[in-house]
Amino acid sequence: MKKTLPLLIVSLTFVYTVLSSSNVDAQTHTYQDSTFLYLDNGTLKVGLNTRCGGAIEKVILNGTNYVNGFDCGRQIQVSFYDGNDTYDTCAGCTGMWGWNPVQGGDRHGSGSRILSTVLGSDFIYVKLQPNEWLPDNKGGGPTQPVPSDLIVEQTVSFLPGLLNALKLHYKITHIGNDLHANKLQEFPAVYVNLGFDRFVYYGGNSPWTGDQVSSLTMPILGQASQQTYYSPERWGAFVNQMDSGLTVFVPAQYPYVTGIHVEGTHGPYGSGANYFSPFTFFTWQPGSVLQSDIYIVPGDYKQARQIIYSLKDSLGLPDVFPPFGFIDVPANGQLVNVPFSVVGWAMDDNKVSKIEVLLDGTPIGQAAYGYPRPDVRQQYRNAPVNVGYRFVVQQSISVGTHNIGIRATDDSGNVAIFRQTQVVVESPSGIGENPKGNPGAFSLSQNYPNPFNPSTVIEYSLPKASRVVLKVYGILGREVRTLVNEQKQPGTYKVVLDASALPSGVYFYRITAGSFSDVKNSWC
Repeated sequence: MKKTLPLLIVSLTFVYTVLSSSNVDAQTHTYQDSTFLYLDNGTLKVGLNTRCGGAIEKVILNGTNYVNGFDCGRQIQVSFYDGNDTYDTCAGCTGMWGWNPVQGGDRHGSGSRILSTVLGSDFIYVKLQPNEWLPDNKGGGPTQPVPSDLIVEQTVSFLPGLLNALKLHYKITHIGNDLHANKLQEFPAVYVNLGFDRFVYYGGNSPWTGDQVSSLTMPILGQASQQTYYSPERWGAFVNQMDSGLTVFVPAQYPYVTGIHVEGTHGPYGSGANYFSPFTFFTWQPGSVLQSDIYIVPGDYKQARQIIYSLKDSLGLPDVFPPFGFIDVPANGQLVNVPFSVVGWAMDDNKVSKIEVLLDGTPIGQAAYGYPRPDVRQQYRNAPVNVGYRFVVQQSISVGTHNIGIRATDDSGNVAIFRQTQVVVESPSGIGENPKGNPGAFSLSQNYPNPFNPSTVIEYSLPKASRVVLKVYGILGREVRTLVNEQKQPGTYKVVLDASALPSGVYFYRITAGSFSDVKNSWC
């Protein structure tokens, strides 16, 4: 797409007329005119441009086309991203643009290749292999498009009994053997013409009650960044002063949207446009299939909202998108010594059921989940608070560079693999490892880090074999944890105190080894 922004959703509103299914079907017909495939029921005409991978370039109601078709990067279409890749802020103008299959085609105007089409009596089916948006850093160039490793199947039809309610069904299959990590996807990307500049959505705390809607003007590209808006009814509309425009409903999306206003010339092929997209995160593993529906309704947004309520009541809100979140600690490129902590957050539109920590792609343990992260709720309104996870890497790891990842699974079995973070291990020692040589004296070191949250490392040295007891006490002297109680050979040892189940405060740890005894304190 003309990547004026990296994500997008359609917005359409419609004046609807309820007819019997037989009447609607009797009027509906499909045909091809030049590069366009049309679906027409006499009230609403939809045009798919085969020159742009079958992207929807025309949604025409009462002679008005709402969709901006400035180039094959606009329109209404799907586009996908890799959380492990890097993207510049100008849609690849610097040559730094990662994996990005785009239904419409690439940055240089080469449309994605259509593999097959079917013009049914009341539907249009298109199968295509989308091009990479920027071919230049992937073996192609301005005249040499690079097909991606996705296959997109798109079926467009009218909703039974409604003259101007449109259903888009997508099935996207990853045919590659690689992994494209979790990232916000454009499912779909939608550009609406200038003149429909007011964005309407429901942003309140009582969804599906008919409560009052919110409206705003999207920030201007180049003058402000895209904002995230809470939209629990999962629809949005760009409308004019008469409340008419395009409304889009994505039942499976997260309850957030983002968008931008692009200044420029007016008209269906003008350089200016309005854009918004739903929050739809996805991880592309080998063989992954994303299959879901999008509903578009042109016309009056208030009538469109009634249709959406009816769809929600009959279809529900399916759960097809996995959790999303990030690794906060360790930072990318951080120098670490074993043991070290992995800390971050993950949330889901329903419930996160499992957080696994990956070392170089292999699971090494399950993180504790459910810690308070009020900062996440500040960024994502009404998000659950207890979305934090914590894990301590304790096993011996070779010196050098390693990748730490997170695999998050929700209650529906949807799996996300988060953007990995790279660490450089300086010391491979694992917990309890005995280095060569004997220490010259008994010692108990100050724990590190201190203060700590939620775990810390305690190190002690033994010049001779001893019975070691290492215990942790609260501020009032009550024993809260026994870390070591066994015979040890000479050497230096490390042990991890995981205080995730303990309240914050001051703690003391005491060692006895033969006649040696020492006490130190720490903050949690």
